[in-house]
Amino acid sequence: MPALRYLLCPVVLCAMCSIPVHAADSDGQIWLLPTARIPLSDDLTTSIGAGARFSQDAGGLGQLLLRGSVDVSAAKNLTIGIGFGHFQNYQDHHESGAEQRLFQQANWAMGHALGGEWNSRTQLEERFGNGPVGVRFRERIQYRGPAFAGGPVRPVLSVELLADLAGATGGRSPRLNSMRESAGVSIALSQKISLDMAYLNIWAPREGQDKMLHVGYASMVYRF
Repeated sequence: MPALRYLLCPVVLCAMCSIPVHAADSDGQIWLLPTARIPLSDDLTTSIGAGARFSQDAGGLGQLLLRGSVDVSAAKNLTIGIGFGHFQNYQDHHESGAEQRLFQQANWAMGHALGGEWNSRTQLEERFGNGPVGVRFRERIQYRGPAFAGGPVRPVLSVELLADLAGATGGRSPRLNSMRESAGVSIALSQKISLDMAYLNIWAPREGQDKMLHVGYASMVYRF
């Protein structure tokens, strides 16, 4: 595992610089995602979150969401969990369909390298509500750097790959859905509250013209 850890570090840093530069249909968005994390026992934790996403393409509010998960410590540095989310979409101030997502996930604390902490999240989603059930694979690797001057602010970088699996795209073979790359900071407001703010770039390859999203992201986490 240590060898894999040090191999992944430079790979992720290179991926963060791999955003395509050709023309794409662009959209600016703002995501607000508060979350509460509640320990149920020494090895069991639940997370409950809500959120709103605002989009230029949607003419304002684009999505409201509510989701929760339960995670259990399965081994040293590894947690596994299951969760569910409800996503209500909007277009020009009117509801435009809803989607339910069941997901399973594994979080692995990979250790330290380049002065910071590395972790990965592997997730499988089953998506209901818009035609056939869709199945999506997601893999995210995140780097949390050391605090600036020993203060409450830390840099956070991440890259995430999303792939639609067989059966999720009308019977077509698996394909890349999107690539997400973010850069921002995490601010410890207190022992229980942290605020993450970041710029998130989402590149989604599509037939005809790719989609490029530029997202301002803010997430506040309260740990009970």
